[in-house]
Amino acid sequence: MRNNWMFLGTLAAVFLLAAVAAPMAKADAPDPAVQQVQTFYDALLDSMKHAKTVDVNGRYKMLAPVIDATFDLPTMTIKYLAPL
Repeated sequence: MRNNWMFLGTLAAVFLLAAVAAPMAKADAPDPAVQQVQTFYDALLDSMKHAKTVDVNGRYKMLAPVIDATFDLPTMTIKYLAPL
C-alpha cells in the first residue's frame, strides 16, 4: 500500500515538473512577429503621448516608417477582381 502512494506521489511530481517546465521552454523561443508588433505598439504609444505637442503631420512622420516595417500594406490592400 505504501509503495502505491510513493509511486503516485512520484508520478504526480513528474507531471507537475513537466507542466512547469513546458511553458518556460516555450518562453525561450519567442515568436519573431511579437517583436514587430511590440515595436509598432511602442511607436504608436509614443506618438499618442506626444499628441498635444506634435501635430498630425509630425505624428504621421513618427508612425510611417514603423507602419511600413510592420505591415505589408500593398499586399493587404490588393483588390482581386473576379471575372465577369
